[in-house]
Amino acid sequence: MGQTWGEPWLCHSVSELQQRMDVLARWQRELYPAIAGMSRQQAYPGLKHSGRTYDVAREAAVWDLRGVWDLMAAHLVPRDVSSQGKVSLYNRPYSVGLRWAGRTIWVGFDAEAGTWTFQDEAGHEIRRQVAPELSAERIQMLEVTNRRRGVHAPKPRAPTTPAEPTGS
Repeated sequence: MGQTWGEPWLCHSVSELQQRMDVLARWQRELYPAIAGMSRQQAYPGLKHSGRTYDVAREAAVWDLRGVWDLMAAHLVPRDVSSQGKVSLYNRPYSVGLRWAGRTIWVGFDAEAGTWTFQDEAGHEIRRQVAPELSAERIQMLEVTNRRRGVHAPKPRAPTTPAEPTGS
């Protein structure tokens, strides 16, 4: 949701992006019907807040790159290979070879090595490549997605700020 609706490529700062994401999260929680016509907040009122407050001073002590990598490693996702033999991950092209052009392959993450793994439909590894976008620095600076303009990035539009939703 955030990569498209939030239009992060239009944001001039992390705080501007955070404001957009806060509004969008509120829309999704409070307004969109998700469960039997109810919003998520109506369906699960006990999940409104964890009870914990954010403390920037504790971030270094509680933030864990290994936890991020372990979460990434728990998923295997399909990707269509382009006619140039590439797949896109976080708006970055990764070459898997012309042999795979037009086919669907599976992408995983090896948390031990910090690499993307590319597999065929039978689970055989095609290749692996380092995942520099999943470094601690890039994640913390919100620079995981390649936001450069061009073939692999969304075209910018006029800046807009989502309006606050009305009602609840």
